[in-house]
Amino acid sequence: MFTLQASDELHGVASSASKITYTIFGYLKTTNSYRILAQGQLAGAVASIFNPTEETLISTIALVNTDSVSRTFTLYANGTAAANQITGTVTLGAGYRCTLSNEGLRVTDASGVLQVAVGSGGGLSDGDKGDITVSGTGTVLTVDNDVVTFAKMQNIATDRLIGRDTAATGDPEEVSVTNGLEFTGGPAIGIANNGVTYARMQDISATARILARITAGSGDPEEATIQQILNLLLTTRGDLITRDASNPVRKALGAANTKLVSDGTDIQWAVASGCEVSRATQAVTTGTTPVISFTDADTTDTDAYHDPASNASRVVAPFTGRYSVTATANHEADASTAGARRAYLCKNAAGTVDTTQAKLLSTSCHLAGTGAGTGGIALAWTGRLTAGDYVEVFYNQTSGTSRNVAAKLTMEFLGA
Repeated sequence: MFTLQASDELHGVASSASKITYTIFGYLKTTNSYRILAQGQLAGAVASIFNPTEETLISTIALVNTDSVSRTFTLYANGTAAANQITGTVTLGAGYRCTLSNEGLRVTDASGVLQVAVGSGGGLSDGDKGDITVSGTGTVLTVDNDVVTFAKMQNIATDRLIGRDTAATGDPEEVSVTNGLEFTGGPAIGIANNGVTYARMQDISATARILARITAGSGDPEEATIQQILNLLLTTRGDLITRDASNPVRKALGAANTKLVSDGTDIQWAVASGCEVSRATQAVTTGTTPVISFTDADTTDTDAYHDPASNASRVVAPFTGRYSVTATANHEADASTAGARRAYLCKNAAGTVDTTQAKLLSTSCHLAGTGAGTGGIALAWTGRLTAGDYVEVFYNQTSGTSRNVAAKLTMEFLGA
């Protein structure tokens, strides 16, 4: 490539110290050998990289950028003035390699792909040089596709697109974003708040429609009727609509024999409060009016209305409020129509029939000679009881002999 004498010297400098390594190959005449003459890393300031002790033929100088970013270097011979430059300033990308030899200057990337080749005659050889492709024996330079970055383009104003709004073909222009669209800073374009007016929306096909989605799964909004909207909330037969602290909500149908009650804030299904007691057979002496003692097992008792073992005749109101009370007394069949059959429903009578207005709630009878020997008597009363009040059933018959009676008493709480 060139010959150095013992008085000559090579210098080099890099844009950052210890980032570009160099290796100098050559031929020594005295030993008649081809060998590596010098190796090292270029300094950040101009410094000697090879000083021969005899006449030496330099065949190749190889330099490699070991950094992760691009670095530059310059080589000099016998001085550091511009006139002494061997290469000028050369830029090497990360991992790039530069070789100076009789073939000229060649630069390859980290994968060994040729990027620049300058012949010894000084011309630019054809080939891909990175962002530019050289052709026509170095006379045609073509910018590669997709290499012009945004930074290399002309500056534009904020919130603009590159396009063309002017009629006919021509140069690109800056285009503003309007009519309900805006830049969101992403960078992206979105619909501005309140940008879609009612007029810009699709017409609704008929009156009394709501925009929703009835079809299963995610998807476009659809028109829905009021009935369809209600079906979204009311999913099962018997459902009701009520409201919690902030929103309408579905109230599912309660279980059998429950009713809606209010706690003063919300409504809920609750088991109907009540009691049903019975006595299959109780003997009643003619001319007496005993209280019916309901000693059979209770059919229903939700709130401790009745205790068959203690005060079996009494059904006690557990709450203050309105109650519905019904009773039946069915006397045994007999052929005689002599005498009468009578039943009484009393409040707080303490086991003794009391027909005063304060105590008697209901009474009914079968008179003598009117079929008194068969059938039953029904009693009913609706009114207000205080918690702790109780009701009893009394039965009287005057057939002239002892008779059996079967009785039932039902009490239901209607609410406060």
